[in-house]
Amino acid sequence: MGATVSSVIGTLFFFVYPSPISLFVNVLLTIWMINRFKWNAPPIVAVSLIPFFSQSSHHWFIPLSVCAVMLGVMLVLLIAELVESKWSALSSFLVRNKVASDAEKLDIAG
Repeated sequence: MGATVSSVIGTLFFFVYPSPISLFVNVLLTIWMINRFKWNAPPIVAVSLIPFFSQSSHHWFIPLSVCAVMLGVMLVLLIAELVESKWSALSSFLVRNKVASDAEKLDIAG
C-alpha cells in the first residue's frame, strides 16, 4: 500500500510542477509517511521518484504498474507460503509413517 500511495504522490508532484523543488518535497513527504505510518520498506522512496526520472508520456501508468507489481509479489509470497505449509505437512506425514513402519518391522523381527 505504501509503495502505491507514494507513487501516486510522486506522480501528482511531477504533474503539478516537475522541478527539483517538487522532487525534494516529494522525498520529504514520503519519508514523513514512512515514519508516521511505520512502513518498513525503504524502496517506497525509490518508487515515489520514478515519475521524475522516467520518460513516460502516460505518467498515470506508473502508480498502476506499481500496484500491479506489488499485488504480483504478494501473490507469489502467498503461493510460497501455501506450498511451504503443504510441504511441511507432507514431510511430517512421511516421517511419521516411516517411523511407524520401522517400529512395526522391529516388532515383527523381535
